[in-house]
Amino acid sequence: PHALLRCKGGRAVMAAGVGESDLQSMMAAVQLEQSVRMYNMVTETAFRQCVHGFRTNALTSEEKTCIGQATTKLLRHTARIKQRISDIQDKEQERIKQSVKDAVAVKETGLPSV
Repeated sequence: PHALLRCKGGRAVMAAGVGESDLQSMMAAVQLEQSVRMYNMVTETAFRQCVHGFRTNALTSEEKTCIGQATTKLLRHTARIKQRISDIQDKEQERIKQSVKDAVAVKETGLPSV
């Protein structure tokens, strides 16, 4: 079977011998790795920008506010990225459906669909 493997030049590339479940497993692993990397980057950045003193083990109110703002910003950014990815996936699905429809029309009639 063929499965979409990766994007190349804005187009999905078909990979022979890769099953749908294998593809989903690979995508899940990549997404998890990216999520962990992003979490670690945001945590480190927020800590460097927000935590300034080490006299106590508790955060000051200013540090808490700064970390809260960084967290809010991250969540908003993540939501925008997810929406954009969803939009791109929807467009790609429509393009694939149209390609299949065109291929069926050519096979049945010998002429491309209009």
